[in-house]
Parts: sequence; structure tokens; C-alpha cells
Amino acid sequence: IEQLKNESKEAKEQTRGEQQQYQPFVLEETAHKLLDVFENANEFESDQLHLLLTVVSQFDPAQRPEIPRRFLTLLRGNKNLLLAIAENDLLRIRLYESLRNLILKDISFVRLRNLFEIICRLENIGQREEYLYQLLRRGYEAAKKANIELIFQFELIIVETLMEHEQIAPEEVQNFYGKTKDRINDPLRATRLLAYSLRNAKPEEVQAEEVSRECKEKVELLEKMLSEGNARSALSALTHLLSFPAVVLRHNRELYLKSLKDYLPFATAAKYVELFSSFHSRAFQQDLDFFVPFVKEITNHYQHYNKRFSIADVMTILRKVTSIRLRSPFVYNQILGDIGRLFNSIRMDERQDIIEAFVRIRIKQTDLFDKLLVKVFQEVQQRRGKLLSLIRALYQIGYDSEEVKRAVPQLLERLDSRRSFELLEVLRFVPILQLSNEAELLSRLEEVNIEPQNLGIEYTQFGEYLRLVYRDNQKLYEKVKSFHTNYDENLAKISSQSETKPFVKETLVEYLKAMKVNASINHKIDGFTVDLFIPDKKLIVNIHTQQDLNFDKFSLTGKAVIHKRIIESFQKQGYKVATVNWVDFSEVQEHLTRVSYLVSAGIESNNQGTYDFSNIKLEESRKKENREAEAVEADEGKADAASDRLDLDAEEDDVPKKN
Repeated sequence: IEQLKNESKEAKEQTRGEQQQYQPFVLEETAHKLLDVFENANEFESDQLHLLLTVVSQFDPAQRPEIPRRFLTLLRGNKNLLLAIAENDLLRIRLYESLRNLILKDISFVRLRNLFEIICRLENIGQREEYLYQLLRRGYEAAKKANIELIFQFELIIVETLMEHEQIAPEEVQNFYGKTKDRINDPLRATRLLAYSLRNAKPEEVQAEEVSRECKEKVELLEKMLSEGNARSALSALTHLLSFPAVVLRHNRELYLKSLKDYLPFATAAKYVELFSSFHSRAFQQDLDFFVPFVKEITNHYQHYNKRFSIADVMTILRKVTSIRLRSPFVYNQILGDIGRLFNSIRMDERQDIIEAFVRIRIKQTDLFDKLLVKVFQEVQQRRGKLLSLIRALYQIGYDSEEVKRAVPQLLERLDSRRSFELLEVLRFVPILQLSNEAELLSRLEEVNIEPQNLGIEYTQFGEYLRLVYRDNQKLYEKVKSFHTNYDENLAKISSQSETKPFVKETLVEYLKAMKVNASINHKIDGFTVDLFIPDKKLIVNIHTQQDLNFDKFSLTGKAVIHKRIIESFQKQGYKVATVNWVDFSEVQEHLTRVSYLVSAGIESNNQGTYDFSNIKLEESRKKENREAEAVEADEGKADAASDRLDLDAEEDDVPKKN
């Protein structure tokens, strides 16, 4: 260690004030000596491990590969060393960075094999971070690009691992399966490959003669396993069957459902997790009527197995149920309970994964999120992609807890123009928090330096917020607009989206007519479209429908919060604002009670006599609103409001607890 320090000091003195070609500050001979020490050691201090990773990182695998290669071999050979690094979150991040540099800059069959064995060992101690499998995918792609010949059985295992963690495209698996199916002796392995390869296939492609014949052969084999009366064999068959598109299975659904009910009580916890993992989100959404009974049966048995789950098992189920947009309060409450039970075993990357998984279904769980965010905010500052992903997730559900209000200003202090895109992302999130020093924080937009490019519609909404809320400082608006090459195009999309929900608006107009109140739909104020406008009262009616609300049906999404704040800013110009929660309104089944709801929202009735509701049909109202919500969400690329069929157990008491 003293020798390393001296060499580092000498290297710095030699390069001070000079621009020289990159050289490691450690001599290669000394680095080899250090690796010799670790090769025979069994116990390690964290500062020793930091030193090892620092030394290895000084050697660029593209120019000086000997030390990184030997380090990879050392990790594979010394199990205790790998476990010691894996137990420390920060060390593990540095390890992944070293592995990435080596695999991408110095790929070979041996290096890819060593990487795979390291991943397997990490799996055995519960490390199943998504980044590992992304790294394996990139290594596999690099090997193929370099035309490195891989042993068939080894390549098959890699493809299966990437399939298990959904890190490989179905089209790529289809290509691999087409070339190798004659060499795969295990029919179940061939079945897995075929089912995965059909994930993105259209029904007509699945029903093509050759594909249909192969599917029929595989399904007949699995049905034979079902008929053997062996629970282990039957559950394995069901796991494979449920991974096929519904068009392949529809002819015998009742048999599969009966088998699931008969054999599920005999499953192990591991097999239960496998069954949950068998569904594919796209196939599930395309054939809800087919798959929902299977999911319901599996979720009904959750409490029989969850006490044996590890946090990795809980994460696997959480990712799956949110990816298929399952709307089951019972399941999410059970998962929340398991996360609480296993909280102390949650690793760094899993903390953020938990938040992002719940956000996918728009669950805003403040108690849990705040406990996770205390650590997450400390960690994401060191990983740029993670920070962007986290802020976007929190924005999506309009997350505004006191913990976030405290952390975001501190986070901004650590960001500067060198991390401009992250700075912009955090500043875009600031209006969600409604901080007292918001204007001061937003002034840091002047530091953001981004080349004009096609940006998403959410950045244009931020620009409109600045234009309308900060009218006395249009430099902020102009700054955000300058980042776009497509601002006007996005603005047209925002306007178009604001004009959706026609049935909802028309229904409310009919009630307003009964109240003798005249209102216009999609009225524009300063170029901004509002849902309804009552001119004689100068009253804006802001409507919150299903896509504006989180899972709890009352808290607003981030997009809806920004929309609400823009509308509220018009109050400075003398406008009044009334808000209608359409979900609450539509659940009321009495016309006069609905009128009372509108009056309590701030819309005064002018009718002193009898109300005429003849143009309003209550029984059709909810169905049409649901169809309209589905269409809007489909346009936005979201499927979480696709159907009440996904709400398997919509008991009011089961809704995830509000903070």
C-alpha cells in the first residue's frame, strides 16, 4: 500500500501542469503484486477493497488489459472476495463499472464466461439487479458483433438467462431458435424459446402453418404432462403454457384453469414466483378475458407462500404485476407488507426499483417511499441515469412529501451546468413541490446548456407553465423553448389532449344546463385550453378524470398538478376556478346529488324551480366514460386503465392505505 501511495505521488508530480497521454498512476508490476495479495486472502477491510478497485480502474482494458483481465479471473476464483465487495453498495457499483469497461472494451469468450459465472454467484446470494443482466446482454451483443464463436450450450444458457430477465428481444430469440432448434434436446427448453419468440407476434403470424404446427406439438407435450397427475410436472407445464399467446391456448382454457386450481396448493414458493413470472405484459393486455382468471387464481394463493419469499422474490412479483397493469389492491397491500417485513434486507438498487415499480401503476405510497428515498437521494447523485429515472418517476405521480421538499433543494446545490440535463429534469420537478423559494430555484435554468433537440411533450408543458405562471420573467420560458426544435408541434399535441374527454365534458354541460348555467367546452385563455368555462361568472371548471389521478383516485399525477397550477394562476387575472373529480361525480347515482356535488365544488345553480334531466342517462354514463378513458390512455401509451376486469378485488377496504 505504501508503494502504491509513493507511485501515485510520483505520477502526479510528473504530470503536473502537462497534458500527457493517459498513463495509470500505478506501475503494472505493483498492481500484479497487489492482486497476488488478494488472490490468497479470505478476509477484507472495506478500505482494502476500495484500494483494489481504484487500482484496477486505472488500467484501460483497451490499452492495458492485463490487470483488468486478471482481476476478472480473481473474482471468479476467490468467492470470498466477490462476496465482500457485493455486501457494500458503493463497492458493488464500482465493481459493475469495472466489469462494464472490461466487457465492452476487451470482449472474448473467456471474459464473457467469467462474467456469467460471476453473475451466477451473485444470484446465489440474492443479487439480481437489473444492471447485471443488462451488462450480460451488452457483453453477449459485443461478442456477436466481434464474431466470437461461442459454445452452443453456453450460448443457450446465456439466451435463457436474458429471457428470464426480459433483457433480449423476442425477435432475436426467434432468430436464435430458428437456427438451433434441431440441436436442443430438452423439449421444455425448446418450448420456452418458442413461447418467448412469439411475444410480439401478431395473431396471424402465430397462426401461420409452420408456427401453428410447432405450437401444437409443444402444447400437446405440455398437456400430456398435465395428465400425469404429478403436481411438480403439472405446475412446470402450466408455467410454460401460460407464457404462450392466448390464441394458442384458447381451445383448452378450462382444462388449464382446472389444473391450476388443483395443483397450485402443492407448489413451492419458487414455483409460485415462476407462475407469476410466466405472463407477458403485451399478451396479457391483448387478451384480458383469457388471462385474468389465471391471475386471479394465483393471487388468491399469495398469502400461502409469501412468508417464504426473499426480497428478490417480492421484487420479481412486484415488477410483473405492475408490468401487466394489474389493479388489485389486495395484492399490492400484501406486497407492501412483505417489503416492510424484509425492509432491512433491501439493497441499494432495489430501493429505487421498488419506487419505480409502484409508480408504473401510479401507487403513491408516502410512508414507504420516504423511508426508501432517504437513502436513494444519497446514492443517485453518483449515477446519472438513476437520477433521471428517479425524478421522472416521482414527477409521474406528483410526489410532494416533506422528505422530497427537503431533499430536492439540496440535490440542486450539487448539480451544475456540467450535468445540464439532470439539472433541467430536477428543475422541471420543482413546481410539483410548491416550495416558497420556487422562483429562486427556477432561476437556475440560466445555467442549463442543452443543444436544441426534439424533446418530449412534458418539457413543453414545463415551458407553458413558465410562460403563464411567471409572466414577469419570460426569460425562463424562452430558455426552455430554446431547448426544443419541436416546441410548436408539442404545443399542438397538448392542445389536442386537452380537448379529449368529450363525453365527460358534454355530460357536465347537460347538468349545467339543468342548473340554468351556460358553459363552453375547450375554451382558450391566453392560448391555454381549459375544460369548461362559464363566461357570466368568469369561472373555469377543471375536470380530473381517471388519467389525471393516481391509484388512490384522489391524488393528482404530476402532469395534472402542473395543469392545475397553470389554471390557478389565472386567478390573478380575476378568474375563478372550480374543480370536479369525475371519478367521484360519476359514482353518484342520483341526479340531484350530482347537482349538489357541483354546487359544493363552487358552481352556483341558477335554477330555482324544477330540474330537467331527461337528456342524461345515468346507466350509460360510467360505461362511456370508461371507454373514453381507455382511448385516452391508449393514445398516451398507457394501459393501466384498460378495463375494470383488471380490478380483481375492488373492495373499498383494500385500497392501499393513505398517508
